Amino acid sequence: MKNWSNEDVEILTLNCHLPIADLMKLLPRRSYNAIYSKIRTLDDNNVKPLLAKSFFNKKITSLTDVDEYIKYDLIQCLECGKWYPFLPVHLNRIHQIDSIDYRIKHDLPAQTPLAGVKYREIHRAKMNKLIEDGIVTHEHLEGAIEKARKTDRGQRATYELERQREIIKKNQIWLKSPRTKIGHK
Repeated sequence: MKNWSNEDVEILTLNCHLPIADLMKLLPRRSYNAIYSKIRTLDDNNVKPLLAKSFFNKKITSLTDVDEYIKYDLIQCLECGKWYPFLPVHLNRIHQIDSIDYRIKHDLPAQTPLAGVKYREIHRAKMNKLIEDGIVTHEHLEGAIEKARKTDRGQRATYELERQREIIKKNQIWLKSPRTKIGHK
């Protein structure tokens, strides 16, 4: 009897559109209990995309890491390692943290979406349709822009600050600015 690992079961069920009961009819009878117990622990949100890079228990250290983190149909929770189409609901219910604290804790930029690509595309299309139909208007934006200018912009990621520091050192803008007085010429 084959000893089925979690990876074997994930591969069996990942792109399978059969109900679990029908899938079990196709498998050898002796392996039924071993596989079924593993399948029950999996759910649709817990299956990792095939070629996805896992950032669970790893530190995101650059903007390329951020791009890699958000480029799949599902997004990984960096707290528990499970995959979800939309992360904020999971964060609130399971880990009792909001998306702002999550971004700060894991050093993600404030504009990083916490949803998979497919989820974002669906909702982008929905919003474009609402705008097109005139249901959503932008008349309120003038006041909102003014408010946004006066509010706190949040913390920047440490790797982003380091990148900016290097650019400033390289360009030495204080030497080029006509308004800057340098006392030691």
